[in-house]
Amino acid sequence: MFGKITEVPMVLATLIFSYFEVLYRMIVPRPRKSIAGQVALITGAGGGIGFQESLQFAAEGAKVILVDVNKKLLNKVVTAVEEKGGTVYSYVCDITSKSEVDLLFEKIWEDVGQVDILVNNAGVMPVRKISDLSQREIELTFHLNIICHFWLIQHVLPGMKKRRSGHIVEIASMAGVVGKSMLTDYCSSKFAVVGLSESLKHELQLEKFTDIHVTCICPMFVDTHLISNVLDHSNYKTDVLLTPEHVASVIVDATLRNKFMVSIPGYLLSLVYFLKLYIPMRALIKLDEFMREGFFPKTKAE
Repeated sequence: MFGKITEVPMVLATLIFSYFEVLYRMIVPRPRKSIAGQVALITGAGGGIGFQESLQFAAEGAKVILVDVNKKLLNKVVTAVEEKGGTVYSYVCDITSKSEVDLLFEKIWEDVGQVDILVNNAGVMPVRKISDLSQREIELTFHLNIICHFWLIQHVLPGMKKRRSGHIVEIASMAGVVGKSMLTDYCSSKFAVVGLSESLKHELQLEKFTDIHVTCICPMFVDTHLISNVLDHSNYKTDVLLTPEHVASVIVDATLRNKFMVSIPGYLLSLVYFLKLYIPMRALIKLDEFMREGFFPKTKAE
């Protein structure tokens, strides 16, 4: 008991230092690290954010491994990266299958070697009322949006621990911070991504692997193929959507600066946590309705 009491000043000092560090980093960002020559594996690289991540990580000098289920889309990304002078490897893989993921890494170990940066980017977003979701849709959402993340991390993490360096980037969503109607399965899976990121970071810190970093990205709606179903069921205007290029640039910058939790736009995470803490759920739902139907109304021409 006495030993625990003597640790209290150290805990308080750590808390105070952490707050000052956060304030300091709001003014003076961390310097960007170099990833030249490192290997970055990106899932869902065939389009949207994954396409742009592939180009931008390659532009930073990383060798990029592109993974997608669509070979035709992958070939386009490979061509785009090579035209920019990047080093690229591509693999067709259904990452919702554990056996295919195992075979994928056998090929990667043989062709490329260890992975320094893992970007869990692939995802799917059905838009249905919970009563209309099929078993297949629910299972696919969870297998692609979260379960396969565990398999991929389990393959790359031992090598990172051996080298005592590495970076795991989890693409979550603001839908992983606040629930949305018609997106019960998607929100649940993205909440799980946020939970995985926090838990993994804590686990690595406790094991003293301080140079293995975790970055969790929570963007608002991005103008990719995933958003089309949402637009069909809402009144959001497309001009408020984030572009894949911008989102990818934030992801790469957050990785190079070893940031942990990042929302896009940057203020959104703090705002949502504040609203959830101090505003009743009934009012939040009403605010959401206003944002969808009142603040960003579609015109009749649309």
